[in-house]
Amino acid sequence: MEPFADGGMLLVHWGLTLTVWLTAFALRTRRLYESQIARARAAEREQEQRVRLAAARERAEIARELHDVVAHGLAVMTLQADGAGAVLRTSPDMAESALKTIAATGRDAIDDMHRIVRVLREGQPDAEGAKEGRRLVTLDEIEVVADRARTAGLTVDLSIEVDEGALSPAEG
Repeated sequence: MEPFADGGMLLVHWGLTLTVWLTAFALRTRRLYESQIARARAAEREQEQRVRLAAARERAEIARELHDVVAHGLAVMTLQADGAGAVLRTSPDMAESALKTIAATGRDAIDDMHRIVRVLREGQPDAEGAKEGRRLVTLDEIEVVADRARTAGLTVDLSIEVDEGALSPAEG
């Protein structure tokens, strides 16, 4: 008897072969699909972790910035208050100058702190603020900043050299 002499037997054999092949193909495809899903989930978890780490780094940077603003302002104010107290009776003009510096430094620190908090709330600095909420100082104000640093006890040498027409009116 010949193995596939009967057409029906050949059809059954090919049918079973095709069924086994299709089942194996479906199982392999399913495993590949599940593998892709697992990789996608792992990539998603990794991305979420990167976002959390970036947010933590950003929070740390903002905390440092806020600390710098407050600590600098308080240091200047404390030095000026000590100086004002020391010369209050002997040199009222110097004491008054120190008190004005204290008030101006306090206002500037509060303004800087508001800018930083605004960056935290809104996610970007205001139009007149610089990167990370720092206040920009114009050339007109740089002398005041240098004077405040000098009155705080720092040695400050200031020289401003700008070519004619190099700055726009907004930058000057």
